[in-house]
This record gives sequence, structure tokens and C-alpha cells, in this order.
Amino acid sequence: MASAFAYCAETLWYELWADFVARAARLHKGGAARDVVDQVIGWQLAGDAKIGCVREPGGLHLPELYSGRSPTASGGDRWVMFVGPSPNIDVREDYPTDGSLEQHGVDALKAFFENRFARTPPIGGPHAYGRSDDRDLAEVGGLCVHLRDGRRGPPPPTWSRIESLLVEIRCDRADRPLGTVAMFADAVPWKFARWASIGREMQGLLLEAGRPLYPSGVTRC
Repeated sequence: MASAFAYCAETLWYELWADFVARAARLHKGGAARDVVDQVIGWQLAGDAKIGCVREPGGLHLPELYSGRSPTASGGDRWVMFVGPSPNIDVREDYPTDGSLEQHGVDALKAFFENRFARTPPIGGPHAYGRSDDRDLAEVGGLCVHLRDGRRGPPPPTWSRIESLLVEIRCDRADRPLGTVAMFADAVPWKFARWASIGREMQGLLLEAGRPLYPSGVTRC
């Protein structure tokens, strides 16, 4: 299972990001939105209220397949994937973009997501990630969001809830289990804010578009 996951994930990261970049380029040149995924990318380009500000090509937030270490990196097959329904975007975050993908490539950016919850993340890379020793963030195990101005902000509530649940059930008795024995994924990988504002029909279309990725897109191998 671990080797199958690694193979599938590598392929899915590449295909997801290549598709995103191609769509964004076409839409930026004035192309019409062809489907619901194009609409979401258009929200980033246009600065729609659902995203909050305009993002130019080169600064578009890439889709997120998952965050946390894969079972291969974790040393075995014992792991948990939590899949949530709602995507999110924080324009302040030091987050992988289409520009950093072009400059650094898939492997460097995939490392950001796989080590996002690491206690001692690898040194280097185009974006900051990993837990913090800041006392103000100690309540949630050091989970944080690294901002582009060098500061650190509190984690999304979903991260904290998952970590607390894993600690409560003593999942493998792991210290800081999110990112060690557990991963997190959004059922809709394309980034935007205000999930509740888009209506049930749009939510359904986006969930259907993401369905091949979670979890069948991983387990089909």
C-alpha cells in the first residue's frame, strides 16, 4: 500500500499542478471558464469576494492534494487520512504558488506539504513550514501558519481539532501525531475562501470534481 500510495501521489501532484497552470494561463489570456474548476481559478485571478484579493499569475496558490507525511515517509502502512469538505486560502501565508512551481519544481513543493506539520522540518526550500516553538502556539502542539512577512499565525481550527482527537485516542502513542501517523486533505483541492457562500449546487460540482483524488485516486493503485 505504501509504495502504491507514493507512486500515485507523485503522479497526482504533477498532473494536478500541470492542469492548474495550464488553466490559469488560458483564463488569464481571456479564455472563458469551461467548468467549475476554471471558475475557482478565476476567483483567484479576478479578486472575487470568495478569495479576497487579486492574485496575478506567478502568485496563484496551487491546489493542495494533502498535507502530512505519506506512509512511505512515515516508515510503514499504519497511517490515517482525514478528508475535510472545505478548501481554504490565506493570502498572507508563505504558500506554494504557480511561480514557485516554475522556479523550484514539483519535488521541492511536495516536500512543503509532506513536512508541513513536522516538528523539525528539513532546512531550506522556497517556503517556510513546520511547527513552531512559540509559547503562544504551544496549546496546539506548535501547529502554525507561516506568513510571508516572516511571522507565524495560529493554525486553522481543523488542524487543531484533528491533532486533539489523535492525542485523545493516543494514535500509535505518537508525539504530535498530525503529520507523523496522520495526514489531512481537502476533498476540494483548489484554493479559495468562504465555502459556505458558494451554494449547494456549486459545492456539489466541486466535490464531484475532486472525487477522483480522494480517496479512490490514491487507493486505485
